[in-house]
Amino acid sequence: MKPNISKLTISIEVSRLTLMEYLYYLELGSLVNSVNQYARGYGVMSKSDKLYMYNTNLMHAISHNADTGTQREAFFVNQIKSAFYNDHTLLDEHLLLSSQGDFLIENKYTVEVGGSGKSFAQVKDVDNAFVAADNIEVGVGNKIPLWLFGFLY
Repeated sequence: MKPNISKLTISIEVSRLTLMEYLYYLELGSLVNSVNQYARGYGVMSKSDKLYMYNTNLMHAISHNADTGTQREAFFVNQIKSAFYNDHTLLDEHLLLSSQGDFLIENKYTVEVGGSGKSFAQVKDVDNAFVAADNIEVGVGNKIPLWLFGFLY
């Protein structure tokens, strides 16, 4: 989900500051994970660019028809953020949204998340690019089974 802060503040009738505080506490309470684009200056303090449920079980608890692609990305985000859980920094730049793939890890690895048929088309010209693919048991080259990221937890 790409949160529209203005619409959310109107919908739940709170100020922008209060909503940002709510989102912060939802993340602190392990209900959501936020992922941002790379930013500097005041952009660092702005809203989250994407929000994911903390894990796929929460997605199924509130909806019976959770999108498969969103579930894959939520799982991936959860596992990568868990891997860096004890690495506290002022700005969390371990996992960012990427302009050419889905995610950028440690400003070095670009990852595209998808199903077994996911190709490298979106990341073909990117160094250190990988595809995290669901519904495959064994990886080949830079195509990694999505389930293997579960070992990072």
